[in-house]
Amino acid sequence: MCLLDGLTIRIAIRRGMKMEQPLRIHIFGASGSGTSTLGRFLSEKLQVHHFDSDDYYWKKTNPPFTDSYPIPERQRLMLQDMEGVDSWVLSGSLDSWYYGWTKYEAT
Repeated sequence: MCLLDGLTIRIAIRRGMKMEQPLRIHIFGASGSGTSTLGRFLSEKLQVHHFDSDDYYWKKTNPPFTDSYPIPERQRLMLQDMEGVDSWVLSGSLDSWYYGWTKYEAT
């Protein structure tokens, strides 16, 4: 796994630079801790796609967050959206439902 230091990311954001290599960042934390907000912010500044695990975990219901997709469906939906996207920021936890996603793991 390759990690970029904070300085590299700050310089890229400040200069509006695009990274030469695919950039894959996974931000995870407890529910309500701001991972989605940080993910959206970083994806905008780095000009890369943003994925949020909640979009694949929860079905669109009213009221929200009452019914979840089965694990195979979550995985299928996420991989379908990530297909062909080289650089991205993923926010939210995949704990307990996504394992073995080596094709798309963060670098």
